[in-house]
Amino acid sequence: VSPNISGFANLGYVLSEIQAGPTNGVDPSANPSLWAGFFGNGYESSSGTASLFVVNLANGELIRELQTPSATGGPWSVSSNGVTTTTKNGLGGVKLVLDSSAQRVLGAYAGDLRGNVWRFDLSNKDPSKWPAPELLFNTGTLKPITAAPEVVNHPISGRMVVVGTGKFYELKDLATPYNSQSLFGLWDKTAFGTSLASQAGAYPIAANKLEARVLVNGDLTPKSGGEIKVIEWFDNCLLYTSPSPRDRG
Repeated sequence: VSPNISGFANLGYVLSEIQAGPTNGVDPSANPSLWAGFFGNGYESSSGTASLFVVNLANGELIRELQTPSATGGPWSVSSNGVTTTTKNGLGGVKLVLDSSAQRVLGAYAGDLRGNVWRFDLSNKDPSKWPAPELLFNTGTLKPITAAPEVVNHPISGRMVVVGTGKFYELKDLATPYNSQSLFGLWDKTAFGTSLASQAGAYPIAANKLEARVLVNGDLTPKSGGEIKVIEWFDNCLLYTSPSPRDRG
């Protein structure tokens, strides 16, 4: 695929691995399972927005492009090969969530250059009915998210979504001083097929729900000092912070 192909105008430079999995099928009776490729639109696209592409792996045809709200991005400047820091955007690495029995794709998570963590509900068997992406969390400081999240089942309910911030693909990323970057653990208690908006203001997760921890000399320590040997997941999420450029996502 390329931005010159119909339907892929918002495609930029994709720097993450493409994820693959069987969807619930466009027509369950005729096509019980359709294998698809899932990837973020990448960076320096013509629109400068963030979106998820879902492509039929058998023929390369576009199944759906799920765009985040236009307010989260803006056009890149072709003439200067740059963009203002307040508008540029692009979706990074994608993590799929599969049904535990049939191993079909139920949803996905991904972050963007503006520090948004997006939740994509792909559980409907008809891709045309997949809802718009929902915001799970924002870093609040425009820390970019480029690497794919990690997702694990929570022992009580839902999933823990772990994302790290940072980017390392432009020359300016080598310049000092380095910005501190963070690791977030986010508890998504909502099953796919249910909207986050239905959860009475619980989402997007508020920054004041985070319990802060700081990485010092390889140990996670609370603000008051002292080492933490056992790490607990709190109400909604947990935050680790490190000033090291090696921790860039």
